[in-house]
Amino acid sequence: MTDKQFDVFLENTIKNFGEDYIDFSEETIIQHTFSKKFERKMARLIRRQKSFYFPMIRTPLRRTVTIMVTVIIILSTTVISVSALREAFIRFITEIFDTHTEVQTIQDDTAPESFEDIYVITNIPDGFEIVFQNDNAEGIPLLMTEYRNGQQRIIFSQYIKSRYDVNVNTEGYEMERIYINGNEGFMVDMVNDYYIAWDNGDYIFEIVGNVDENILIDITNSVQKIE
Repeated sequence: MTDKQFDVFLENTIKNFGEDYIDFSEETIIQHTFSKKFERKMARLIRRQKSFYFPMIRTPLRRTVTIMVTVIIILSTTVISVSALREAFIRFITEIFDTHTEVQTIQDDTAPESFEDIYVITNIPDGFEIVFQNDNAEGIPLLMTEYRNGQQRIIFSQYIKSRYDVNVNTEGYEMERIYINGNEGFMVDMVNDYYIAWDNGDYIFEIVGNVDENILIDITNSVQKIE
């Protein structure tokens, strides 16, 4: 899961406190100016961030929410050249670092700036159930649904194109260009997890899962717009 996905998940989880929900709007926050040294350190840490985070559980209690985070750290030695990867994709802009690849989309002024159409997975394997789904609220950059079947997980996200800006863990793993329903995308095989993203012209879609590769590709190709 990317940083943006985790932020959306955390915000929606906090709201489950009901009347205990704290308003984190700018008007209620005491402003504090951090030192330049602190800001540089934080910026460096963010750039080096390389992990996917997965929400594990939400308790049914109204006032108690437990968030368990699985951190997947993948170590290897393969390094891809930036120029080679940039030449491989038409719809994505990439920049490679030692531990991750920053991915953005080509600017498209015709793409929607809100979720005018909603897409869903139409072929979820038996046994998987929805354990998390965020609301379509104003200002939210992505819609995310997480499915689970025991230890297996599938996380599907729909991004507003202009807001798609993620770090993908590619330390030792190559980004393979693929096509989903005729649309350009890419896949990263991280041994225990697969990361797939593609652009259908209007939105960016993303699927992360630890199921079999062929099953995940079938799931990916089943994504359709709700009529």
